[in-house]
Amino acid sequence: MLKDFLIQCIGFAAMGMGIVSYQFNKRKTLLIIQAFMGLTWAVHFLLLKEMTGAAMNLIGMVRAFVYSNRDKKWACSKVIPFVFSASFITASVLTYDGWKSLLPMVAMVMASFVFWSENTGTLRRLNIPCSMLWLVYDAMSSSWAGVANEVFVLVSIAVAMVRFDRRTEK
Repeated sequence: MLKDFLIQCIGFAAMGMGIVSYQFNKRKTLLIIQAFMGLTWAVHFLLLKEMTGAAMNLIGMVRAFVYSNRDKKWACSKVIPFVFSASFITASVLTYDGWKSLLPMVAMVMASFVFWSENTGTLRRLNIPCSMLWLVYDAMSSSWAGVANEVFVLVSIAVAMVRFDRRTEK
């Protein structure tokens, strides 16, 4: 019982890091917090014995760093989303635990292309199915912190779409 509580606390700590990270204006600070967030989610999933979730978060941590440096020559190749997609697929094959392992893999492959987009409106809309796939995986994995995180993300996307996307349509 205490172990389960502590595992969920680790997940909620990861969720908190994600929320806090966007409150920093410096890219470097945001990236460091995001890196710790990915690592913390990975630990959360490892403790839940959900290897696919752990692997997806570790690779996602690297992807976020590379994408944030897209303005640099080494990180601007159009092949990068394909490289990360191949990494997610490979990790999913290596950690396969039934069809539920396909959920975060599909989400992360989709997100590899979604987050490559420079249009934030498009990014928000296309991130909804990614978040929904993670929501189902989290529920199936008993990651209640993950479920809460994805609900928060979906609500946040909806609010942003009303605030920003509807404004630009008018």
